[in-house]
Amino acid sequence: MTVAHRPSMEAVLLACAYAMSRRSTCPNLQVGVVIALDLRIMSTGYNGAPRGLQHCTHPSRVDVPDQPPCVTTVHAEANAVAFAAREGINLGGATVFGTHSPCRTCAQLLVGTGVVRYVALDRYHDGSGIDVLEAAKIEFEVRRTPVADLLGM
Repeated sequence: MTVAHRPSMEAVLLACAYAMSRRSTCPNLQVGVVIALDLRIMSTGYNGAPRGLQHCTHPSRVDVPDQPPCVTTVHAEANAVAFAAREGINLGGATVFGTHSPCRTCAQLLVGTGVVRYVALDRYHDGSGIDVLEAAKIEFEVRRTPVADLLGM
């Protein structure tokens, strides 16, 4: 690979968010995030049961469309913020790279951390989180590029 074909750091961080989503234990939607400051990873998260508790056991919403929303899983953004808080990592000024835009509650949580930007590979079905980010003047964008394209594969 030549230097000219090297992926950008933002592409690498989006690919890392996708890789984190593969750790998700919830069958409804696998979400991953990476929170970075100056393109350096500060925290990561994926959605799943709280630490030490049993993983989600419900069927996928794809298999059972009337399945109610999962009440077991903690969202990827909340897990990333919890890790940062536990480790004393300040997220002010950071950018979130995620597989999906945040839900309303996670967007509200992120506003409180002082993040300034959110880059997503796709939109979550409920756009109210984007409304919260925009109201808080947090830059938001969607990059609907396949991960392989982001890394030049």
